Amino acid sequence: AFFQFPFGTAFGCLMAAVLLGLALAGIEPWVPNTEEATGSHGCRRRWRGLGTLVAATTLLFLGRVAASELLFVNASGDVVAQETACRLNPRNLPACVTAAWLRARAGGRREARALLVRTLRRSPYYHPAIRLLGEEAVAHGDLEEACLYLWTYDELFRKRSAVHQRLGALCGEAMSASLIGE
Repeated sequence: AFFQFPFGTAFGCLMAAVLLGLALAGIEPWVPNTEEATGSHGCRRRWRGLGTLVAATTLLFLGRVAASELLFVNASGDVVAQETACRLNPRNLPACVTAAWLRARAGGRREARALLVRTLRRSPYYHPAIRLLGEEAVAHGDLEEACLYLWTYDELFRKRSAVHQRLGALCGEAMSASLIGE
């Protein structure tokens, strides 16, 4: 898990596995030795209860992440499945962007835009969401918004993005200068 890409998913799964292991170790049957036999049974019950709670929470988290990944991979063309994957794990950014793209393609511009904006609130520099917002604005004739998003996207790639040439033609020098404050 330390060397798997993306690190966010691998590290989260690794930490969940460690927590689950600790929780399961805490709920193993406890056999007291002679020195610990005088301890209270209530303390052991609390530790077991805490271990069970941590294990259940970890399993719930892992279940949501796994379900999100399964939906994202196995139902890549289904907008409802992608939206569900995004809802189950909001950090599954590719599922959120795919859901927005499918929603926009089906004619749900407002829903797609709202989903992309929520995605960018979680990860402000997620370039596929920025580009999709720009492309969607171009498709609907909102030139000012399109230029803003596409310029931001181009700047993330230090003016070497796939939209760099089109940005100059679409927005012109005057609008590009106003975007950067010159």
